[in-house]
Amino acid sequence: MNSDKSPNHTTSRPGEAIRRLGHRVRTAPVVGNPGALKLPSLPDILQIQLPDALRNNANYRRFFFSQFISLCGTWMQGTASSLVILTLTSSAIALGAINVATALPMLLLSLVGGVLADRFDRRRIMLTCQGLLGSSSILYAILVFSDRIEYWHILVLATLSGIVMSFDLPASQAFTPQLVPREDLPGAVALGAASFNSARIVGPTLASLAIGIFGLGSAFLINAATLLFPMSALIMIGRTLPKRQVAKSTSSGLAYLKVGVNFVREHDDMKGLMLLTSLCSFLVFPNVIVLMPLYLTDALGGGDQWVGIGLSVLGAGSLIGAILLLRGSRLEVAAGRRL
Repeated sequence: MNSDKSPNHTTSRPGEAIRRLGHRVRTAPVVGNPGALKLPSLPDILQIQLPDALRNNANYRRFFFSQFISLCGTWMQGTASSLVILTLTSSAIALGAINVATALPMLLLSLVGGVLADRFDRRRIMLTCQGLLGSSSILYAILVFSDRIEYWHILVLATLSGIVMSFDLPASQAFTPQLVPREDLPGAVALGAASFNSARIVGPTLASLAIGIFGLGSAFLINAATLLFPMSALIMIGRTLPKRQVAKSTSSGLAYLKVGVNFVREHDDMKGLMLLTSLCSFLVFPNVIVLMPLYLTDALGGGDQWVGIGLSVLGAGSLIGAILLLRGSRLEVAAGRRL
């Protein structure tokens, strides 16, 4: 994992880099001792500045803005996909099954994707995945515009998308430390969260406009077009980014996978964060995303535009929280109070 910083390493044991990292990241507050509660004040908010990673790093700027455009397209397609399903069925189970078809491959394959991201060129992995996702969006658009779309088509495309994302997400998340120095990494991570939540506002709103003017299929074509931006950015970054030195090892990918799982099991703070994230992801976030379109259209009688507005409002609250996290060094100190 730290092979970028030690190009002279020719061999490594599974888990050695992970264990070294474990000693560096244990800076979170003591569990059960959050300290005095202090709400952010207006002067605190006004002091927020863009991270140095965005201001001083051209490669990261290309990556950041291209990812934002792509995320807007992703949320456009997600909004349109929910509306397409609602034209075929009003079943909440059918809506939920699509999300399961996307999430299950990610649950089963994301660890494998993380191992590949550590052992191979992350930029090429992302380029391949972006191309596959764009092809899937174009096929989706063709089926919608030709009025041949059926429920099983959506189920298959959702499964394929989940498989591709299992490899794209780990590579994308691990690519940021290659672009910015360690001291700028906290700001870059917070900025990435702000970008994701900003796209949650912009994407569904744009989807509502595009669907109202050009029809449901337009959102899928626009998403395919937005994927050209991160692909172009990755090609440009590849011309100037030093080649990542991957430590040679005789150990299998499965051995590294076991080390990562054991690392989480051996550290109570990591185990707690994984459990908290898993519970929120399983019980809160997908249920809101799945059920909101059905509730707005079926129970409240709203049109397609209200689905986009509802999803955008969710992103607005998340964006406010992400902006507050841009305070950088105070993130770790205040982590216990915020939780």
